[in-house]
Amino acid sequence: MPKSKEQKNDIIKELEEDLKKQIVVLLFDFKGVDSKTLFKMRDELKANDAKLTVVKKTLLQKALKNQEFKSKVEEIKGQLALVFGFKDEAQTAKTCYKYTKENEKLKIIGGVLENEFNISSRIIELAQLPTRQELLSQVVGCLNTPVAGFARSLQGVLSNVVLVFNEIQKVKV
Repeated sequence: MPKSKEQKNDIIKELEEDLKKQIVVLLFDFKGVDSKTLFKMRDELKANDAKLTVVKKTLLQKALKNQEFKSKVEEIKGQLALVFGFKDEAQTAKTCYKYTKENEKLKIIGGVLENEFNISSRIIELAQLPTRQELLSQVVGCLNTPVAGFARSLQGVLSNVVLVFNEIQKVKV
């Protein structure tokens, strides 16, 4: 059933609000993807403070008004789904990338990161980066290695001093 002009205006306003709040927007072609997969993806994204929206390109173009990447949307063929990430762009990209690996019909077309349109390969690179927690543990490991080595070398020096004192004590007794 066609939407009324008022419903379309509400959709445009909601898109404009999401575009203001987002830190990343991913564009998907979901032609041939079953609704079960989309609902599962939507639920997982919602848990990660992201939002999956299926929208008509004409409504999206109206919501984009003055955005630089509006022309990129006009070039897109097929059905369009948007994923808005509001908290962590890497986690949003990882979740979406996981679903594209599971379902070959779901394709990343591109994305908007820091108000700049990026091709799908750049979004996939973002998705393949280690998480913040993994990076922090790598940094801690790198910082810990020299300290642990220094502690082991001091321990070796101290044990050698103890051995020398023991030998001196044996000689004097």
